[in-house]
Formats: sequence, C-alpha cells, structure tokens
Amino acid sequence: MPLTLGMAVISVESVSAIGIGLSKRSLLLLISQGSYLAMLLVAGPSLVKLFGIVGLAHAVLLAHLARTSVATWLATRVFPLVPRVRPVLLVFGVTIATSLTSSVLAYTHSASAIAVLWLGLLAVCVLAWTVVLSKTERKTAVMQFGLKRR
Repeated sequence: MPLTLGMAVISVESVSAIGIGLSKRSLLLLISQGSYLAMLLVAGPSLVKLFGIVGLAHAVLLAHLARTSVATWLATRVFPLVPRVRPVLLVFGVTIATSLTSSVLAYTHSASAIAVLWLGLLAVCVLAWTVVLSKTERKTAVMQFGLKRR
C-alpha cells in the first residue's frame, strides 16, 4: 500500500510541479530530489527499526511526499499557478492514516488490518469522487463511462 501510494504521489507531482517546467528552471528539481534523499535518510532507519521492510516502504512514501511538496512549493514560486491543494492533501492524509493503521494492526490483528485497508480504500474513493472532482468533472466522468441516467 505505501509504495502504491508513493507512485500516486509521483503522478501528482508531475501535475503540481508543472510550473518548474513552464518557467524553464529544471535545476529546481534537484532541490526537490535533495528533500527526497534527506527524508529517506532521516525516516528510513527509524521506521525500519520499528516496522522492518514495511517501515522502509513508509519511509519511501514519506520521501515521495517531501519531494512532491517541495517541488509543488517551488513551482508556485517560479510560475504562479493556483492549484487546488486542500482536496489532494485530504486524500493523501486519509490514505497515509489508513496505511499506517493497517501496518500497526498487522502485527497484532491481521484480520483488522485487512478490514482497515478495505475501509480506507473505500474512504479514499469516496473522498476522491466528492472532494477532489468538481461537479462538472463528476458529470463528465459519469457520461464517459456510460452511467448516465435515462
């Protein structure tokens, strides 16, 4: 789960940090890569001690979040676009909370961990549909999938 979310964070970065590419200042991406490395070096050893290989996966997730945050911040400084950040952060927060909770429960109650993962997946899907997408985007999605009421 954490590595999958890390891939989602990378895809968000490609959209949210587009200002760096538009401003022709690609060297700024090195700064965001530095934040990735720093977070991995700081969070990695401590999370590996606590959770083992799952802790490493969470450290990679935190590193991806750090890189995306720094790249997005830099992009808004050099090419001011106003992204809708709050809904994306809400979905990330729920996903991270779900992932961490299920990882902790995996050591004590494996059935509870699986239930938390399924509930978290449902919560993320509902949040993505209701909070991230606007009414027009939801309407377009329904029409594209042929789910239009007749």
